[in-house]
Amino acid sequence: MKRFKLQTVLNYRQILENQAQQRLAESLDAEGALIAAVASEERELQTLHAELAQRQQEGITLRDLVLYRNRIGHKIEELARFTDRLAELRGEIERRRQSLKEACQEKKLMEKLKEKHEEGEMLRLRRQENALLDELAVLFHGR
Repeated sequence: MKRFKLQTVLNYRQILENQAQQRLAESLDAEGALIAAVASEERELQTLHAELAQRQQEGITLRDLVLYRNRIGHKIEELARFTDRLAELRGEIERRRQSLKEACQEKKLMEKLKEKHEEGEMLRLRRQENALLDELAVLFHGR
């Protein structure tokens, strides 16, 4: 049976698909870590607000009030950066999903070509076998 001439292309397409899957998995992991970081920052921000409210009821110095306000402002800025990064990451994830989809489609196309090649080879071999059997039948019938 003849070798599929485009096997190296199919192997390459498989490698590209595997790489696309890996990049997508890395982005999804990064998204999970970033979501956890956002949740942690939000909890810390809520805690700071609660502490500030309690301290204000008990009485707080102007210096401590400024420190709390600065810390809360810093947490809000961090949350904004995290949310911006999360939006960027989600765009990246969508691009990587699209890239994986395209890699899968290209690999599937090559697999279909290989299947057609194999079917054609099997048909060619069957025809050769039938021709050989017909020739043998003619030879034995002539005796």
